[in-house]
Amino acid sequence: MSASLRRSLFSGRVAELDAMDSAFRDVSGGRQRSILLGAEAGGGKSRLVEEFADRLSGRAIVLKGGCIEQRESALPYAPVTALLHELVQLRGGTAARSLVGAECARELAWLLPEFGETSERLDAGIARARLFEALRKLFEELAREMPLVVVVEDIHWADQATCDLLRFLTARLKKIRLMLIVTYRPEETSGSNALRTTIADLSLSEGAELLKLPRLKRAEVAAQLEGLLGRPPTPAIINEVHARSCGIPLFTEALIDASGGLRTDFPGSLNDYLLKTAREMPASTAELLKVMALGGPHITHALLRSVTEKSDLELAELLRPAILAGILVPDGDGYAFRHALIHEAVRGDLIAGERMAIHRGYAEVLERGPVPSYRVWHAVALARHWHGAGQAEPCLRWAWHSAAEAAATFAYADQLEMLKLVLAAWPDVDHAADLIGADHCRVLELAADAACWAAEAEQGLAFVERALAEVDAEGDGAQLAALLLQRAVMRQHTLIPGEIADLERALDRAVDPTRLRADGLGQFSRALILRREFDRARLLGAELKDLAERLDDEEYRIEALIVAASVDMASDSSRIDGFLSVAKRAGQASIGRVEVLAGAALLQALLETGDYAEIIDIGPAIFARTVEFGQARYIGAIVGSPLCRALLAVGRVPEAVETCERMAALDPLPLGLVHVFECQAEIALVSGDPDRIAAAASSLRASATRPSGLGPHGGQSFAIRYRKPCAGGRHGSVCRPDKFGFEPVREAGPRLLAAPGLGHACRRRYQPERCRPAACGPCRPDPVPQRDRGSREAQPLG
Repeated sequence: MSASLRRSLFSGRVAELDAMDSAFRDVSGGRQRSILLGAEAGGGKSRLVEEFADRLSGRAIVLKGGCIEQRESALPYAPVTALLHELVQLRGGTAARSLVGAECARELAWLLPEFGETSERLDAGIARARLFEALRKLFEELAREMPLVVVVEDIHWADQATCDLLRFLTARLKKIRLMLIVTYRPEETSGSNALRTTIADLSLSEGAELLKLPRLKRAEVAAQLEGLLGRPPTPAIINEVHARSCGIPLFTEALIDASGGLRTDFPGSLNDYLLKTAREMPASTAELLKVMALGGPHITHALLRSVTEKSDLELAELLRPAILAGILVPDGDGYAFRHALIHEAVRGDLIAGERMAIHRGYAEVLERGPVPSYRVWHAVALARHWHGAGQAEPCLRWAWHSAAEAAATFAYADQLEMLKLVLAAWPDVDHAADLIGADHCRVLELAADAACWAAEAEQGLAFVERALAEVDAEGDGAQLAALLLQRAVMRQHTLIPGEIADLERALDRAVDPTRLRADGLGQFSRALILRREFDRARLLGAELKDLAERLDDEEYRIEALIVAASVDMASDSSRIDGFLSVAKRAGQASIGRVEVLAGAALLQALLETGDYAEIIDIGPAIFARTVEFGQARYIGAIVGSPLCRALLAVGRVPEAVETCERMAALDPLPLGLVHVFECQAEIALVSGDPDRIAAAASSLRASATRPSGLGPHGGQSFAIRYRKPCAGGRHGSVCRPDKFGFEPVREAGPRLLAAPGLGHACRRRYQPERCRPAACGPCRPDPVPQRDRGSREAQPLG
């Protein structure tokens, strides 16, 4: 870990610290207690002990010793020697000897020379008994002065004599003020009978308690990162680190470089640590681990058998050493790497030739047909494996097919990944356009659209710019208009100027009474409402209403009603009935895009009227629908914002904090981040934490530097509307914390989100029929206009 990074903030472990505090209270009252603290490597055992010891400053004597990893055999009494050395450092040799007397001091001198001359060595059994008695006397004398806490770390590396000593101490020191804390790795118990027996014996002793540390939750990883960086981390960093570290504190630290950025590779020491056990496996098991590393985070036994062409018994014999060593874990009908970083390290250790051969092996097996219970989509897996094998044509075919499947189930991130594979394979495939039934510009347009819905706006903008460079502006006005609508919505959500110009140009091109123009009218209306240009928005909304009737399209009728309700409320904030009726109508229609849009608009309107109970009642369900329709990252923060504020207004602060954390966890685009920062600021104001208030103000000011032109919510100033709850939860006064740099603003109407113009409605109507591999049945447009289908997440492969 770089010295330039700050010390990691202690995070989580509240329940474990409470249990240890309770045990110490028992010890202070004269009862001996033992804590057996288990966690995987890097799981935070030592840090928890350190935090607990800091709490005891001045209230206890704390002696710590650790076992040492040895290749051949453990160093005898290593932790005891270490804690004796610590005692001598604290008291001096003379004072330490005086605690036990000359005879016992000579026994202890065999472990530490500072205790003076050694005793005469007699029978080994007698010598050990004398040593144990000397240590018992030492601990009794220290415990008479004040409570004694003895920490023995990493007993999975302990020698048998140390294990026996621990059993002796727990059995013989029941009536003294001694707290024994022993740490170990649970995964080591599978391979060590001595450790398993020791843990079992100690856990059954009087006053013993077994604590196993879980991995850190996302919010706890965020707190740890803030301590490391000295500033609040971005949601993207939190999500990436939490996913890759799996909540193991040591790995969280290792994934952050000296500049505070996310490492794309591992520091050498961590990589060596992760690969150490894998490289110690028998050669045949090590080769099998390489094959499994490219099969995904979970691989079924049936697929592994087919790829390796091994029998069940042969596979069991090869897998058992890796399972016993804690590299793999049995997982239902297959196997998984115990930790994501182990998986990454083994996969990263492969050379190019190995990768290509293994990928080809998977692809050839999967071409025979789907594998039961495989947790990766069949088409997605084939596209990835053919890409890894360097085979462009089958990669392109399967990637195009799987992009359609992903879009049909609202898995936009997977759709984007597959379209990127199509574009990567394109130069190496003859007649690629004929093969899939779409030209290169069309693929770019779809990739931009998928990026928009996956909330990858920067990638989407890049795809749009490439498509605009290829489109025939004079010959294909509709395609140009569609691309301009895409660019407009991505510019809005990234707070980049130019959205209005794109919308005006798009409507100039889409002049015919088509669904494309309807999309443009709806998108332009909402953008104008966000800027409080209500008169102009009213005119466009009226045109959208008329066009919806001509097209006989319920989706656009509902969208026109949302625009009308928003404009009406701008002039009369009590007119909420329009939002209630349109939200009900959208729910009955079960059209994902407008259902979420209507729900978001309703929540904002309820917030304006102060109906917090209704927001709290319906808000969670609307938020859940954004997840179901694959729009959580895109719109979830905007939907969650009124729910968070309503919870604050009625004094339910912990729930508001949880909601805000869920909003941030979505890693929203900059426009959504504005809502997250505002909620964080209001929570900080409620809590009265000056540091948090200053951090929130800093985040908002940083967002304000983006020249979006969106007015109060686009980066120029921000409404921080903390309404202090009065007794009984009534809505009370407004706090204006000007000294922190917030500019309170009264908004004229609800802040309505601007959903993308190219949602399901637009894309499904312009998408040409596509070619799919014959084995997969007839082709169909992308995405299929299905209602009420939840998103399916495809698991990543190598």
